[in-house]
Amino acid sequence: MSYFEKARSSRPLRTQTLNYAGSGTAISSGFSAQTYQLRVWSQVAGYWSIAESTGVTLPTTAPPSGTQQPAQVAIGANLAGEYITVSPSLLFAFSSTSTSSGFVSVTEMI
Repeated sequence: MSYFEKARSSRPLRTQTLNYAGSGTAISSGFSAQTYQLRVWSQVAGYWSIAESTGVTLPTTAPPSGTQQPAQVAIGANLAGEYITVSPSLLFAFSSTSTSSGFVSVTEMI
């Protein structure tokens, strides 16, 4: 895929609301064929990853200091939407060290 510059003027295609129940991994359904960018907002601080299948499970503990895990990226709670570049048909996965419940809003942008 060539470089895809994120544009704040992109329009939303569809939004998936993932319910996080305080444990485990919340996973979206596959992104549509037009989706190359997501806007993500979370009520709960945690970690996200882009997955190829629903069988992914993210660790529920923070990575040890100095450990590199490029597939996991931290996301803060209640911050302005974060933009993420993706490819069609992939999935968004979210997990947290928090036992609080909340939701993660995953909006496909075109």
